[in-house]
Amino acid sequence: MCLRTLACSFLLLFFCGYVDARDIWKSSQLSGSPEPPKPYSLVQSYSGLSFTNPVLITGNSQDGLLYVLEQKGKLFSFNDSEQSVTEPNLVIDLQEEFAATAAYGFAFDPDFVENQYVYLTFIDGPNLEEGTRVARFKMTGGGLPKIDPTSEVEIVRWRSGGHNGGCLKFGPDNMLYVSTGDAAPPSPPDGHNTGQGVDDLLSCILRLDVRNASADKPYAIPADNPFVELEDARHEIYAFGFRNPWRMSFDSETGDLWVGDVGWELWEMVFRVVSGG
Repeated sequence: MCLRTLACSFLLLFFCGYVDARDIWKSSQLSGSPEPPKPYSLVQSYSGLSFTNPVLITGNSQDGLLYVLEQKGKLFSFNDSEQSVTEPNLVIDLQEEFAATAAYGFAFDPDFVENQYVYLTFIDGPNLEEGTRVARFKMTGGGLPKIDPTSEVEIVRWRSGGHNGGCLKFGPDNMLYVSTGDAAPPSPPDGHNTGQGVDDLLSCILRLDVRNASADKPYAIPADNPFVELEDARHEIYAFGFRNPWRMSFDSETGDLWVGDVGWELWEMVFRVVSGG
């Protein structure tokens, strides 16, 4: 397991109370450069909850709930203000409903209050030509939300593999940004020789206008996407050349897009992503 996966998994599991009789890590012993380790300490929250391989935790600022997505496809919610909660609400089980083998992304539509739309990234199976999909669903249920599996609208698909990407974020421009991996196993790097091209959707950050769907396509391509003038390019691409852009976030003050990308052996990568970069 790479350091990025180990660190993210530990923090998520600890936050959600999944300590399982392990020693609590009370002080940082990590070393790095150029700065010394920060004096962070961990405080356990929601000690009555445990999750299996959680890949993200998020909320929507409207319903007072936190949402946890497990890698195997279960999405849970629980009340953010109840530290004593012991039983999360199962929102959807993608493995049961769609035979998904993994899930990686979850996001709320910017107009969620009005339309109740949410988006999920999940995997149909390994090494399939279109095995990674992003889909939109309708959420119902208020305080105990549920996702109706029959409401699925497929947005986009790409090849599945060891590196699927799959992070979903709406930007300050209300466009949906989607990360895709190189669909390859850890070794050799870029086994499909796709990372430096813009003729497919792999190894990229995509930028989609899901508010302007048509009868032919569940999204429109923004006119200011960087490669719309290139005939042989996939016009959905916003930036390219990644390995497995695992997680991304928009700076709340500047609007900059930051992406954590999986490296190989020694190094991991963090990029400030710009259009056409």
